[in-house]
Amino acid sequence: MSASAAQPAVANAVFNMLDRNGDGAVSKQEFDAAMAQGQQQPQQVTYAAPTQGQVTYGAPQYTSAPTVTYGAPQPAMTYGAPQASYGAPAATQYTYAAPPTYSAQPTYAAPATYTTAPAQEMTYA
Repeated sequence: MSASAAQPAVANAVFNMLDRNGDGAVSKQEFDAAMAQGQQQPQQVTYAAPTQGQVTYGAPQYTSAPTVTYGAPQPAMTYGAPQASYGAPAATQYTYAAPPTYSAQPTYAAPATYTTAPAQEMTYA
């Protein structure tokens, strides 16, 4: 049974314990009686180490130190880097072309504008 399915069953069991006369309602007297009963018999909780058997924490107990045998050290080995000669690569000459240059200055000129006189003379009064 899952926890969500067990909750209604537990709630019904608690309600039935409180409803002494089985009328489907918890009266004030039934509630007071249930609360008084809970106060008369407090639930006692004891915290202690286990009392049965021997409990061992930590490293295992030895009556004597364990025997350890070590072998002779290995002969020393000498390692060296391989002989190599490093030098700069042969000089290669590169020629780059410069961008083209323009020596002639551009000429800026306004377009020609033509105006004509009005066809007749106007008089303002």
